[in-house]
Amino acid sequence: MTFETLQRRRERELALQLSRKRVEPQAQARRGRLADLATHLRALVRRPSALERKRAELGRIPLFAGLPRRRLDLLARTADVVEVPAGTEVIREGEPGHEFFAISRGEVEISKRGKRVATECDGEVFGEIALLRRIPRTATVRTLAPSRLFVLNEQAFRSLVAPSFS
Repeated sequence: MTFETLQRRRERELALQLSRKRVEPQAQARRGRLADLATHLRALVRRPSALERKRAELGRIPLFAGLPRRRLDLLARTADVVEVPAGTEVIREGEPGHEFFAISRGEVEISKRGKRVATECDGEVFGEIALLRRIPRTATVRTLAPSRLFVLNEQAFRSLVAPSFS
């Protein structure tokens, strides 16, 4: 090997070392950003979707707790969620019934002919009598506290929930 060959080899090695020194901090920064992104993505993957949260909330209501997963999924997709302030009349005695309600959170007062007959709270349901018997509402229901209610229309009630009342 000649002196020139050795010198060129040494220059290439020095150039390679120098480029590594310049690139290494950038690579470390990139690896740090990638690690942060991976951590963020893992957190997103672990975070339940809105549908999963709704399914879990419905599953805490005793009437729905024993439903098969497929029916609970349909229920979660079909049910509307409403936040109702205290003092709101949800259903009125004597009117036609078209919805069924499940209380996720809150408290309601049930009255007949103006007299309180019961109160219901988290996990309880109301509005089923008019739908099951196809009669007008048998009571008035008013919220006593801010309430979170699941609401099913008559068709969804009949196909998904009514069999639970048999």
